[in-house]
Amino acid sequence: MADEISNNLFLINAPAGSGKTTTIYQTVQKIISEESTTAILCITYTRRAVEELRARLELNPVKIMTIHAFLWEFMKPYFSNSRIVDLYFEIYGEQIKNKIVDDTEKGEESRSWCRYVKKFNKLNFDTIKENVKFIYYNELEFNNLYYGGIGHDDLLSFSLNIIEKYPIIKTKMTECFRYIFIDEYQDTSANVLKLFYESVKGTETKLYLYGDRMQQIYDKYDGSFEEQFSHFDTSNKLRTNYRSSKKIVCVLNHLYNNKEYAQDIPKNKKASTDITPKLIITDNFKKQIMVQENLLQGNVLKLYITNQERFANMGAGNLYIQIDNLKNEEDEKIYGWGRKYSVSDVMTLEEDENPEPLFRLLLSIDKMLDYYKKKQYGNVIQMLRNRERKKDRFFQTVTLDIREHKDKIRLQKNLDKINEIYFQTTTATIGELLNCLNDLHVIRQAVLDMFSTAQYQEILQIPLKEFSGLCKGLGIREVSTQHGVKGEGHDKVFFHSGR
Repeated sequence: MADEISNNLFLINAPAGSGKTTTIYQTVQKIISEESTTAILCITYTRRAVEELRARLELNPVKIMTIHAFLWEFMKPYFSNSRIVDLYFEIYGEQIKNKIVDDTEKGEESRSWCRYVKKFNKLNFDTIKENVKFIYYNELEFNNLYYGGIGHDDLLSFSLNIIEKYPIIKTKMTECFRYIFIDEYQDTSANVLKLFYESVKGTETKLYLYGDRMQQIYDKYDGSFEEQFSHFDTSNKLRTNYRSSKKIVCVLNHLYNNKEYAQDIPKNKKASTDITPKLIITDNFKKQIMVQENLLQGNVLKLYITNQERFANMGAGNLYIQIDNLKNEEDEKIYGWGRKYSVSDVMTLEEDENPEPLFRLLLSIDKMLDYYKKKQYGNVIQMLRNRERKKDRFFQTVTLDIREHKDKIRLQKNLDKINEIYFQTTTATIGELLNCLNDLHVIRQAVLDMFSTAQYQEILQIPLKEFSGLCKGLGIREVSTQHGVKGEGHDKVFFHSGR
């Protein structure tokens, strides 16, 4: 077996609390300092993990991306090649033909049939082949078969098909990167693992997989990479659990039941932090809390399976429902399954990343009022000017025109009125806040018009306290998802199904 292990493939077992992100950061720093190379790629599963690594490595020119963002950037130049387009029809041809038959039978009852016929006058396989000039990533769960659009999973499988058919593309990967790090390998599709494995095999580029099979929470890995795993050097293991008490580590080791993956605690860990874990199994969460009143005392984190329950407990349940119901002009849901962004994304992402313009405006107002409350007036003005330089252009130019003392007084009076309606008027709605902003000439008329359309009417009736409660809840992290708890200390953790 030792002879079969490659000298450029490394699998590092990294259980929860073992300092995986720090290890990746330190490894990258060491490579840069010793080799003066910037040809390093870090792939991770979530946007939050990308942000965390970027924050650690912000001064280093290392490419840090989610797998979909990277593959789209890397494969995009090839997607307009006629041979790749031909490969698309070779792979998806039967699916396209079957869909044509189904849509044609439905006729005008099929939305996809109506759209295609309206645009190209007829729907058949030859017409589709004639009009698809390039392949693109549609950033959705499903494919747009008639237009050459591939979704999340097919971006992975189609990219693998391409490098298997045209191996020369693999050389581009190793020409660009001397080191490749893949975080959370246990939640990575086998197609992704195969793509990188096939690209670096037999080259000088080193591939590092970090993760822990016991932490697998997605079903992307189908077990078809097991043979390749045998060629990885697995001698490096992160054994120290810096996050958990000795008794919890003991529980984890018994769950693993494998000495090879046993964890230790730091030698300087204080005994006073060794809390005995308590497992409570109940089918009635609220009743259990009533029986044991001390359960919700102290630093408590609540985990929820359902997002609706999660946000309802933050006082923003109606807001969640209305964002879930938000539709475009074609009466299709804008957020949720099959869309680029989920409702949870809208409810949690900060203003610069949030896909929903109404939330970007409200989040800007919330942050601006927070600066104002802290008397950070320079930040208020700077934020208004920064937002104005971005794509939204929410605010009136007159708001930013601070030349004399009277201009500061005007801005202060406006902020006092906005602050009053946002925080102190308990019955005020989101729509009333927008009208206030418009009356004070803080936002442009075009912004008010954009949110006065029929699709936003239900959202505008929601009390402002739901949105301010959402911001408060996210700010103090009283509710979190599984990927959001790393590094946060809590005395008690409840996992609630939210039925």
